Amino acid sequence: MGIAQSQCRSVFLVEDHEVDAYITLNALRGCDTHIAVEVAPSAEEALTKVRNRPYDLIICDFRLPGMNGLSFLKLVKKIRSNVRVIPVIPVKNWRLRPYITGPAHI
Repeated sequence: MGIAQSQCRSVFLVEDHEVDAYITLNALRGCDTHIAVEVAPSAEEALTKVRNRPYDLIICDFRLPGMNGLSFLKLVKKIRSNVRVIPVIPVKNWRLRPYITGPAHI
């Protein structure tokens, strides 16, 4: 007998790179079997889904095609102020290092 969808934690991953999405998806599922993960490859597609469904947690890549992740998360907080968000910043890009001063305030 499976667990009802309402008993699962809902996580929404916004990631345009398939490999990164796959790795994150498997890591989340490995942490807890009661997590339902949905993936969108762009902020624009993700906004449509966020307007139609609440999520417990949104994990978002910073660098997305079109709208960037920070702009997306700011809009999400206007739509669903109680949702928890985690922006993912590309630390491997050393050119961005001087701009990373701490957690983003969204």
